[in-house]
Amino acid sequence: MKICIVTHKLKKGDGQGRVNYEVAKEVIRRGHQLTLLASEVAPELQNNSLVNWVEISVQKFPTEFIRNLVFAKKSADWLNKHRAEFDLVKVNGAITTTSADVNAVHFVHSSWLRSPVHISRTRRDAYGLYQWLYTALNAQWEKQAFQQAKVVVAVSEKVAQELVNIGVPRSQIQVIVNGVDLTEFTPGISSRQSWNLPENVPLALFAGDIRTTRKNLDTVLYALAKVPDLHLAVVGDTEGSPFPQLAASLGLSERVHFLGYRRDIAAIMRAVDLFVFPSRYEACTLVLLEALASGLPVITATATGGAELVTPECGVVLSNTDDIEALAAALSSLICDRPLMQQMGKAARSLAEQYSWMTMAQNYVDLFEDLKANSTFLGMGHGAKGMEKSFFASQKRATISNQSPENADSRQLSMKNTVLIPTYRRPLDLSRCLLALQAQTKPVDQVIVVVRDTDQETWQFLADFPTDKLPLQTVTVSVPGVVAALNAGLAAVEGDIVSITDDDAAPHPNWLEKINAHFLADSRIAGVGGRDWIYQRNKLEEGSHQVVGKLQWFGRVIGNHHLGVGEAREVDVLKGVNMSFRHAAIAQLHFDERMRGTGAQVHFEMAFTFALKRAGWKLIYDPQVAVDHYPAQRFDEDQRHNFNQIAFINLVHNETLVLLDHLPPLRRAVFLLWAIFIGTRDSLGFVQWLRLLPSQGQLAGKKFLASLRGRWLGWQTHQQFKIQNPNFKNKFVVF
Repeated sequence: MKICIVTHKLKKGDGQGRVNYEVAKEVIRRGHQLTLLASEVAPELQNNSLVNWVEISVQKFPTEFIRNLVFAKKSADWLNKHRAEFDLVKVNGAITTTSADVNAVHFVHSSWLRSPVHISRTRRDAYGLYQWLYTALNAQWEKQAFQQAKVVVAVSEKVAQELVNIGVPRSQIQVIVNGVDLTEFTPGISSRQSWNLPENVPLALFAGDIRTTRKNLDTVLYALAKVPDLHLAVVGDTEGSPFPQLAASLGLSERVHFLGYRRDIAAIMRAVDLFVFPSRYEACTLVLLEALASGLPVITATATGGAELVTPECGVVLSNTDDIEALAAALSSLICDRPLMQQMGKAARSLAEQYSWMTMAQNYVDLFEDLKANSTFLGMGHGAKGMEKSFFASQKRATISNQSPENADSRQLSMKNTVLIPTYRRPLDLSRCLLALQAQTKPVDQVIVVVRDTDQETWQFLADFPTDKLPLQTVTVSVPGVVAALNAGLAAVEGDIVSITDDDAAPHPNWLEKINAHFLADSRIAGVGGRDWIYQRNKLEEGSHQVVGKLQWFGRVIGNHHLGVGEAREVDVLKGVNMSFRHAAIAQLHFDERMRGTGAQVHFEMAFTFALKRAGWKLIYDPQVAVDHYPAQRFDEDQRHNFNQIAFINLVHNETLVLLDHLPPLRRAVFLLWAIFIGTRDSLGFVQWLRLLPSQGQLAGKKFLASLRGRWLGWQTHQQFKIQNPNFKNKFVVF
């Protein structure tokens, strides 16, 4: 494959230049031929036999504006002569006037021009006018460049939304977050004496350009005045900066330490306790990821690109960058709880490990190879965690599959398919899911997307979605939680088969075809499920299990749906991300509204599938009925792998309630004894608490107490329902 990258620089120590440097290294590693149109290239790239550097010299020109114009003209002239030689061209913004296949967007000038902290609004002089002209012209040029690209890559969710705001279709956008050097930026301890910083005091760090108010050091200083025990280290060039004087006027000279411009920021991060950076405008800041990688709790703001990556477990995201009281409260809450800061630091590092430079570069080159393999590809946006694995790789893997249980090709039109997708605030993930449905070998007859009434991000995405691509309809729900969403969606189902998946999943191309074949083969089948190939931290979770979706006699449920192998077989439980039902079998059935939680409502599918089993229907698990699953950010108390007491209680409550409803009296008693005295890693009993105590300490105790609380609440809900419905266990229960 022959690839051309057009950029000013490819080297370390330069934000956009580092991105292209890492992408170039991955292109070379995979053996592709690479041509670089650039003014400056790192020596190690120049000396590689796979690299052809076409130098575009602009250093002699006086201003950045003129240098950019000259670069755009020279690169376009060269590309117009040689464009046919390349399989793919990647550019950055409006760097050249020639069209490209991939345009990586690190900054949206149209949004910056509208920002209240744009330089033209803070400086009413010739320099301010120059900055206004520079931004305004770039804003016009970049719109044209984005229209010409096949795929537009945004470096953050914030940039993705800004692109939509200027007319770039959501379906054309992918998010690939910039990377971080996980070996340079790493948790540790540095002596503060190297920078004359005080020992044995809580110390925060601010890093950025402090010659303007854009980075918002002024709000940080005003907040610091309200937190008397906290010191602040400031990294940034102080020449022409108004902030040393502001710090002095606030009486902070003893607590604010201006370090000037530094190249040893990684070492400084190991000497401080937390990072504060509530920038007023940022497309995607590398320093935020660097702080997370250094194991620092972070305080930032929604106006800062990349802030969407920060979870409550590792930091605080302020809704208003200028809210001094909120910032002061956040600072105070952290420095008063050192164990919390240590816990948040570990979570920060764990989060940053998902965003290495290598991972970012692999995502770009995966995209290049996909474009080469499929010329009709128009992009499938990924969520806050980034593009994790190639969708087309899943298509290739999906073709390596067993035959359906019965060759029903001649009868597929006899059953219509509805796909039901609950979604909330993950439009880029939803885009990938809908693209996968467009690629089905058996066309889908109806797609129902259930959207919360307050979810403006998704509504905007759906408003821009091409109406001719899928038979798409929307259902609005106002009650939070997946149960309410699915019940609302069931009311609109028109197909003979309703297939349910998550917005962060991408069904394999033969998904509907294989589902149909099972239902056509056996009229006793009410439900069909299959494997969800989980990608965590850009890696496929590997493993295999023969026992999947089974309820043991004493009440333990074995899932393993994401690791199932072997032939299709009958099971007791299906998984919500990949389950389909015969509409006639569930016509009077609804998902159990007693499930606790405001989002995922874990174990909701157990109640539904157990009800089908009690009614005598068959449930089939077939590993070849597959989806790729990219677990995305949740917006409720359940944050997957991070402990939250409320989420843990809800999980155990739901499991307890479902099993008490389903099991006969003797097995119900056995289950309660087993659950309280033994339990599982997800629902701790006494034995599991003892087992986890050496490794998890106090956390194991919190989980154990939460489990007991969840068991008790589940028992209470079961008893209340039993009193109100004394014959429920003998009926096909309709919730």
